[in-house]
Amino acid sequence: MIAESTREMDALMVKVNTIKLGISQMIADLPDNPDITRIGPQAFSISVSKTSISMGWSPETYDFRAQYKALSELVEKARPENVVSVLTRTLDEGRIGTIRLHPQVIGYIRGMIGLEVI
Repeated sequence: MIAESTREMDALMVKVNTIKLGISQMIADLPDNPDITRIGPQAFSISVSKTSISMGWSPETYDFRAQYKALSELVEKARPENVVSVLTRTLDEGRIGTIRLHPQVIGYIRGMIGLEVI
């Protein structure tokens, strides 16, 4: 009886981890910032005319890949029942720690999880 419950729990955890990995992969597959030119894995250039004073000057604000990676890490750390609420709260706050999320990233993620794009 206990062994059977343990096997069922293990099988459920495999399914949960598969779903979380799927969400992370969906996030990773979202488009990069069309306003930047990648010049390396962690470097890019952007025209000053494509930046916004109100958005700030931090490179992370314009690096969609860095934001997707941070969002994927949130998904991986979240309890399965909290994944959507963690993403929703993060999108509503518009930041992950010190990284300010770009409005396009927020829109992409909202669309991906079926939330209204604001």
